[in-house]
Amino acid sequence: MRPLSRVTRVPRVAAVTAGAGLLAACLALGPAAPAGAEPESPGAAPAAPASRHTLTLITGDVVEVQTYPDGRRAVAPRPGPAGRPLPDLKVTERHGDMYVVPSDARPLLAADRLDRELFNVTGLIEAGYDDAHRPALPLVLTYGKDAARTLAAQPAPAGARRTRVLRSASATAVERPPAKAAEFWNAISAGERGRAAASYAKVWLDRPVRATLADSVPRIGAPAAWQAGFDGKGVKVAVLDTGIDPAHPDVKDRIAETADFTDTTDAVDRNGHGTHVAATVAGSGAASGGKGKGVAPGASLYVGKVLNAKGEGSLSQIVAGMEWAAAQRVDVINMSLGTSEPSDGQDPLSRALDGMSQESGALFVVAAGNSGPQDRTVASPAAADSALTVGAVSKTDELASFSSRGPRLGDDALKPEITAPGVGIVAARAAGTALGTPVDDLHTSLNGTSMATPHVAGAAALLVQRHPDWTPAQLKAALVSTAKPVDGPLDAMGSGRLDAARAVSQQVHAEPGTLSMPRAMAGSEPRTATVELVNTGTAPAALDLALDVRDAKGAPAPAGMFALSTARTEIPAGGRAPVVVTVDPAKGDYGRYGGHLRATGPGAEISVAVAQSVTPELYPVRIDAVYRDGGRPGADSGLDVLNLDTDEFHDLAFTDEGTLRAELPAGRYSMMATMLERRQPGIHPAEFVFAGDPDVKITGPATVRIDGRRAGQIRLSTARPVEHSQVTIGHIRQGTEGQGGLHSSWMMTRATERAYAAPIPKAKSGWFEVYHRWDLYAPVATARTIPRGEKVRLVHMEHGPAFDGRLDLPVFDGGTREDFTGVDLRGRLALLTYQSGRPGFPAVESAIAAGAAVVVLANNERAGALSYWGFDLGAPAFTAGYEEAAKLRKARRVRLEGTPVSPYWYDVIRWSDGVPRDLRYDISPRTMARIDANYHDTTDEQGSVSRASFRPYMGGVAVKPSTIDGAMSRDEWTTGGDLSVRVRADRSGFGRGELMTGDRTYRAGQKVTEHWFAPGGPGQPRIDAPSHTPYGLPPFRTGDTARFIVPEFGDSDPDHFGFVSTPGDRTHARLYRDGTLLHEGDRLYNTAVPMPPERAAYRLEQTSERTEQWWGTAVRTATTHTFTSAHTAEREVLPLLRIDYDLGVDLRNAVRAHGRHTFGLTVRHPTGAASPRMAGAKVQLSYDDGATWSEARLDRRGDGRYQVRADHKRRTGHVSLRVTAWDAAGAKVEQTVIRAFALK
Repeated sequence: MRPLSRVTRVPRVAAVTAGAGLLAACLALGPAAPAGAEPESPGAAPAAPASRHTLTLITGDVVEVQTYPDGRRAVAPRPGPAGRPLPDLKVTERHGDMYVVPSDARPLLAADRLDRELFNVTGLIEAGYDDAHRPALPLVLTYGKDAARTLAAQPAPAGARRTRVLRSASATAVERPPAKAAEFWNAISAGERGRAAASYAKVWLDRPVRATLADSVPRIGAPAAWQAGFDGKGVKVAVLDTGIDPAHPDVKDRIAETADFTDTTDAVDRNGHGTHVAATVAGSGAASGGKGKGVAPGASLYVGKVLNAKGEGSLSQIVAGMEWAAAQRVDVINMSLGTSEPSDGQDPLSRALDGMSQESGALFVVAAGNSGPQDRTVASPAAADSALTVGAVSKTDELASFSSRGPRLGDDALKPEITAPGVGIVAARAAGTALGTPVDDLHTSLNGTSMATPHVAGAAALLVQRHPDWTPAQLKAALVSTAKPVDGPLDAMGSGRLDAARAVSQQVHAEPGTLSMPRAMAGSEPRTATVELVNTGTAPAALDLALDVRDAKGAPAPAGMFALSTARTEIPAGGRAPVVVTVDPAKGDYGRYGGHLRATGPGAEISVAVAQSVTPELYPVRIDAVYRDGGRPGADSGLDVLNLDTDEFHDLAFTDEGTLRAELPAGRYSMMATMLERRQPGIHPAEFVFAGDPDVKITGPATVRIDGRRAGQIRLSTARPVEHSQVTIGHIRQGTEGQGGLHSSWMMTRATERAYAAPIPKAKSGWFEVYHRWDLYAPVATARTIPRGEKVRLVHMEHGPAFDGRLDLPVFDGGTREDFTGVDLRGRLALLTYQSGRPGFPAVESAIAAGAAVVVLANNERAGALSYWGFDLGAPAFTAGYEEAAKLRKARRVRLEGTPVSPYWYDVIRWSDGVPRDLRYDISPRTMARIDANYHDTTDEQGSVSRASFRPYMGGVAVKPSTIDGAMSRDEWTTGGDLSVRVRADRSGFGRGELMTGDRTYRAGQKVTEHWFAPGGPGQPRIDAPSHTPYGLPPFRTGDTARFIVPEFGDSDPDHFGFVSTPGDRTHARLYRDGTLLHEGDRLYNTAVPMPPERAAYRLEQTSERTEQWWGTAVRTATTHTFTSAHTAEREVLPLLRIDYDLGVDLRNAVRAHGRHTFGLTVRHPTGAASPRMAGAKVQLSYDDGATWSEARLDRRGDGRYQVRADHKRRTGHVSLRVTAWDAAGAKVEQTVIRAFALK
């Protein structure tokens, strides 16, 4: 079975809702695809090595996302602000996106107060909104319509800075830096009470927006309009884009005004997109001797620079540009830009466009986007009702494959309404740019709906000149209804291809230009809609009418389903004639119907696109959740509803009553709930229940019960005492193979005491699997009361101080007190009581400042412990549940046993095709693989290691990094079986100095010894083809091109490899052919190098340097590979020899300076390369960082193995190595490792 997200990422299209009453679809919105971008080459290069991004979510929670070369992802929580309660995380994987939603954000999401895209970590990364690339998260806060006049006086929430007032959208744009995240979240969510501040309506992500001629202009009939005297003279056209080249001959005399809304200081186009678009609208053609004119060469250009040199901008910048253009009283506004994600037209950008269109009188012409050929991909602002949305065709009227299709998300409105040429469009090239395919210094060729849009905007300018008193709606209707009908899908072509000549000269048109009938349920009553035929001429016009409507397969609609009120009509001069279209949904099956209403007569032709969606009948469905005690679950309990027939998905939250009400069409559904125990707001649940049904069949009105009363507790049996740092429970469901499906999971914090699951049978069809994962360690602290010895469960505040050994402490009951100034708490355990609705962390800090040896923050509700980050605290701090705190109060004295660093780690995953009744699991050497893990370190820096374990269907997983505390060894137990395990470790705890592995698979009962960060040099890891081909390792040649991914860092383990990951890393690479430099760069990082076909000698030189204090050995390396290569028809691995080191060092990467030191080397060929015998090697040692060298004695052991004998003669400092080795075919490697190991 294929994973849910691998390699190719399809546009994130939400499932279609089936009626106004249906539950809202889980929209998957995010970054844009350039509307003017070239179509992606099918021969795209292999993916680059794994990338890592850190994001501070709107809640203040920090997550790290690791993206692997094959598209799989691992998301991990990272320490957030001190005092921030640790939330549970809901992780959802759909269509290649991962959403990570902290539990305290779910109520606001359910109330539609937060944009779901704020939690789409995939989209945030693609938009460049991670912490490393964006100093502050851009947001838009919308308010009620009545607030527009007072927006300027509306203060930004605490923790944010206001950047713009967007009156047209009743909104303000703000930026929130990561350091202020907790403050901002408290301000908008009313702190720990979980209720949103009342002043704003919704918080939106300030979405990224990006930019999406000679024979195309005649194709649309512009010259005929010019001959009639209409060239756009006196018409104002705004172009909101990347700016303009003010010196380009085609546009320099057409520019009336410019303005900049980006972070630059001028409107100069440094991208090229805006100049190309502007010239297509109104270019004079001067650069081509008048041949390459724009559509409206007489129009004046008002240029708003809303996109930067990369063609990127934001929602708030676009709205600001729109408001400026409207203030200039322009007639037409061209917007060849947009997000790439589907919209229902209710987002802030679309709503701002609708408002401004009505108020300003300007016609907005907008690119549909380049997310084709998938349906329902029209994005914002093209999805706005008032926008004239433009698709792209070739110069022979064939639909462009990249052109976005409708219908519009949500209501199935017809979008785009019109098409125009958008393939191979030659127009002005801005100075200093190379966008597209340059034709000469002044022209370039581009593809995209961005190129189609200015054709329509120019035609609109001609029509404004012809009818200066027309409204935007009239202009839009005339352009659309006079378009030339062409073959192609209605939801991509609209009424047809633009015909500027007909729009300007023809005396009749239709209003509206398209007829999108509201959705109808199958069997519903007939409905009607009216199209008015308008005659602007001085003589009556007689027209014949015909309606041709077909279903989605192209077959004619059933007889009687669609009808016209008349087959012929006469429109009086200067008058109107109504035509009524009747639709009877009961006469057809459900599905999409579309066609054209055509009106023809002498010198007149009108085409109105007609569309109707007929949906299945909706039935009222009530979903009741019953907790394991027979009561109601907590209000933020979640329900995943997946329609197995349509792949429609809903991520829902139960009400306080434990119910959900919906209207659903008949079909098969999967309904899975994660129910949390009832508790007060701000209190972490002590337990949860997983329950559901993978095969719910809806055939009419229904009540579905999600019953947790039969749930059993999941119990893990281990030989040693354990506590968990997290527990994750998740499920995968697909209705049929190849369908989008769903992977959903909840990661619970260490505060969760118990996990339950109700029996669930195997699914009747499709794929269904339930899994749970645990990270188990020795308890950070155990507590028993004195003298009774009652055990007290304490939950450590993560990443806070811990203690080693035994502490016997008196208990000081501080109650709900928040300030301990003047109180002497030295040598005591301070027991504090949390108050609902008040932050508990300041009291913890105050007690520590008063000298408390240990602090316990207890719950005042009958529920489990709270959960906090303990970063930067001055003493060990814990939380406790209500009943545990009662034991402490009664005893007045407690004995604590601390284990700050666990000597073992159980990484447990169990899965099944349902939920069995027996949930007891034996965690032992019989069922697990054992890893004797050794982590080398020359400092006491804290690092981390994580295992991302993927079942075959998984495209993304949630993981919890395990802490490495300096140099240490421990037993690590991991799950065997059908899991692809990818391990990564770092030496700083934040991804710096990271090394990783390829895919691994373990067996139950297997025993492995592993060393991380032991001394070694860079080289090709031991990767088994073909499963690791996505990594691009090892380097290979195909034909006359070699592709290199050469890791710059490594250690003694041939399975480990790493790349540049810290600001202080320095690398460089050169490739020579027969002594001549062929390629040079800082890195060989997914680098393609052309190589002549003749056989030649190649020399690859690579250097690396890492100066961070926690990277104490192999601080500088230099590696030279010599090999020969020639043209090859098949993929051929290059023979870059690798040296593996076994230096016999301790965990501090040191050996004794006195006595003889014997260590091993192995020289090998990369996996998949030819392997001639090793012919020889030599080793040199240096004790002065490479200033002088001495040769070491070398014993050959066969198969490329060597033993080195050295006498360090009681020297101090470090030993550097220089190793040279060669094989019988002439391949050679020379590697120098400065400070390979230390002497002690």
